[in-house]
Amino acid sequence: SLAAVVSNPTEADLPGPWMLDCTTRTPIALPVTGLRVRLQRLEDRDYAGMVTMLSTANDAEPMPPRGWGEHVPAEPPFDPRPPAPPPPPPAPLLPTVAPAPEVGPAADADPSPWAGNVVIGLAPPVDHEPPVDHMPAPDHMPAPDHVPAPDHVPAADRTAVTPELAAEIDGIEHEFPTPVPTSVTATAAPQVCVLGPVMVVNATGDVGERRASLTELAAFLALHPGSQHHTVTEALWPGRRADAPTRNSQMSRLRRWLGRDPEGSFYLPMVNESDGYNFAPTVGCDWRRFKSLARRGMAAGPDGIGQLQAALDLVHGQPFAGVSPRRYAWAEHLKQDMISAIVDVAHALSVRLLEVRDPYGARRAATKGLLAAPEAELLWRDLLRAEYGAHNTAGIQHAIDRLSTLNDELGVDMEPETIALIEELERAARRVQAS
Repeated sequence: SLAAVVSNPTEADLPGPWMLDCTTRTPIALPVTGLRVRLQRLEDRDYAGMVTMLSTANDAEPMPPRGWGEHVPAEPPFDPRPPAPPPPPPAPLLPTVAPAPEVGPAADADPSPWAGNVVIGLAPPVDHEPPVDHMPAPDHMPAPDHVPAPDHVPAADRTAVTPELAAEIDGIEHEFPTPVPTSVTATAAPQVCVLGPVMVVNATGDVGERRASLTELAAFLALHPGSQHHTVTEALWPGRRADAPTRNSQMSRLRRWLGRDPEGSFYLPMVNESDGYNFAPTVGCDWRRFKSLARRGMAAGPDGIGQLQAALDLVHGQPFAGVSPRRYAWAEHLKQDMISAIVDVAHALSVRLLEVRDPYGARRAATKGLLAAPEAELLWRDLLRAEYGAHNTAGIQHAIDRLSTLNDELGVDMEPETIALIEELERAARRVQAS
């Protein structure tokens, strides 16, 4: 099957059926347009997956995420009664006084119920989350005296990569540097982290100047275990002159970078033709860990708060943050799945923590989710409810201002549910002021 994508809003005026020679692997010219294209061949399984994707995109009914969609709680209705005073925050803090917002002519015409409030900061700061136990790691620490990494590629083939092809593989390595993690236990196995800046932690070998390209390769293998040769090549070097020696050279470099386990086995074993490329079972990935914790936490209801908190602790920003726009094209659909899952978990955790009168934890859950999806108004509403539960009127106004600024930058209107909640909060504030 062939498809032509055109930008003309009217039906394309075609002279009749197009006859294309599909037997050649060289670029061909499209009739009428003269545009030269290279045909891409799809296996039956890939074609079936594409048809399924297109039919799903055409379905107006939203599909819940696999694994926990039925457990995502609905938004709680607003309770007009003043919230009970929250319990004290987990750690004592010095009180901070929030300055009153400036009042201008617009404010005089339509005074905000939050204007002029002096509020004691009750909640712990949430802007700088402590790192997860395994997160930072020195992959620049001294390598073992001898970490041989034989490969099945002959040495002559490994050195046959031209400087031009090496530059093509590395892309713009220095313009978009991959973050260098800091210390962690030297005996821990490597971990691939994609829920934020993409990095490989606990790698003990020397990475040289190929950190970005090897990090992308590690991320692909961690998220696509069992990939075959051609799958790796097509995903990481689409349309480039990347052949078996190129791919195997990169695999050998990655193998040396990750190093060996305490028993002397490579964390990236030699490829098995039947099973494809697979890391050792001890090599972890934060996305796999997130999904496992989220499924258990969602299914456990109120008893799953701990698992949901542990899942959000793995989030350090938007998935695949800070990568070169020339890399990770293969990860775009995964990125959207990850963002949707983070929003679901952050919302569920915020709702459940408010149910047990923990507005500070609810605030932290909402802001964690907003790190990954700052445009998700569901989480902004969760944040507003958390600030209301914490008696933090300055926090409410600050959240409203930040959301309004963000929507102005995006050129979108505030969602009706958000407007309704803000109106409820304003009415509640005026009732308190009048009493």
